[in-house]
Amino acid sequence: MIIYERNIDIDEIETDATFGIEYLSHQTFTQKLTFWGSAILAGLIFFASSFGLIATDFKFLSNLATIALIAVGVLFGTNYNEFMPMWKFALLILFQREKKYTPETPEDIRYLRRQMEMSRKSSKPRTLTITMVTTIILTSLTACSFPHLGTASDLQNDLPTPVATIETLSDNMVYVKSKDTYYPAPVPEASFEIGYGRDESDDLDTLWLSEAESDIIPTLKKDDELIFISSTASRLDQITFEAFLDNGFSIGLANLQADDGGHIFIPIKEQKRGRGSFISLKADTVSIMEAAHDYDLVYLDKIGSAPVKKDLLTPGGAISGLTRGKSYLAEFYLGTTSWDLTLKADRRVFSYKDFTTSTQYTFLHSTAIRIDLPPDLLAGYYLINNTGLVKIEK
Repeated sequence: MIIYERNIDIDEIETDATFGIEYLSHQTFTQKLTFWGSAILAGLIFFASSFGLIATDFKFLSNLATIALIAVGVLFGTNYNEFMPMWKFALLILFQREKKYTPETPEDIRYLRRQMEMSRKSSKPRTLTITMVTTIILTSLTACSFPHLGTASDLQNDLPTPVATIETLSDNMVYVKSKDTYYPAPVPEASFEIGYGRDESDDLDTLWLSEAESDIIPTLKKDDELIFISSTASRLDQITFEAFLDNGFSIGLANLQADDGGHIFIPIKEQKRGRGSFISLKADTVSIMEAAHDYDLVYLDKIGSAPVKKDLLTPGGAISGLTRGKSYLAEFYLGTTSWDLTLKADRRVFSYKDFTTSTQYTFLHSTAIRIDLPPDLLAGYYLINNTGLVKIEK
């Protein structure tokens, strides 16, 4: 007796394929758990990294973890077809270029059809698998490197962004208005208290900017306006312009000094007493303060392979000749005990130069004023009203 197979209804094909994706069809419960569990965990790690919940030092590891989870989900949670999970297909393509099938029962039509279908699909170019894996990895890397909002190691706070209207300016900030856009001036780390009136300055005054903050210093040009906004300022009888010298990028040290023998040292005891700033407390150099709390002086002998001498110092006492963002092995001495510390040149150092005041400004609508520049003001970097750092061109 001849038995005919019934025709397959086209509506029954891949009815269990999630979202119509054929690789998500014929999944067992374990495969579904593996695929969706890996996807959810990868998503959580991605969002945690994007929103600064994971420290920058661990961001590379979080990228690897995300890629690994996606790879596990795809390989062990999906199927190439009804008879072959994705991991077996990957092994077949990578390590078994060609395979002959010998049916045990040639008269079994169903068996022959399955073997022919597997042979047809397995003979597809290897570029199919390579393209799929490459797409997954590139997508993961792109997602994991999505700009994050800020962490303690590179952004001390969320950086301010340009705005279009005066009504949306942030309080206690300095802006440069160029055409119709207000560009915020970054608020630096300083050796003195930022945000309050200052009647005098000190030769040891120092400003520090992170790499991200350094990139948003606005430039005041001829037709631009200098805007200051503060709803809490208790006095406006004078506007201060404190000029600073740009020492470039260095490790978080400044105002380094030399003894009579030419040895470079940090007068760490003076900083503890509030007499100047020699160590940035927001850079990795903060560990020097923690380790040398019982010492008056800490000596710096080498940076990288270069001996630290007076001619290596900038006018502001910072280490010159360092590459932005590069890490260096520094050799310190606590007494006669050597101490090696890896430090990153991720701080832009500004040292005190001059101090000027002005009383010329115009009240604007709402809480802002437009500051007029003193006619004899030179070009350079200025801390305006002890609030924001601006580059002024004349």
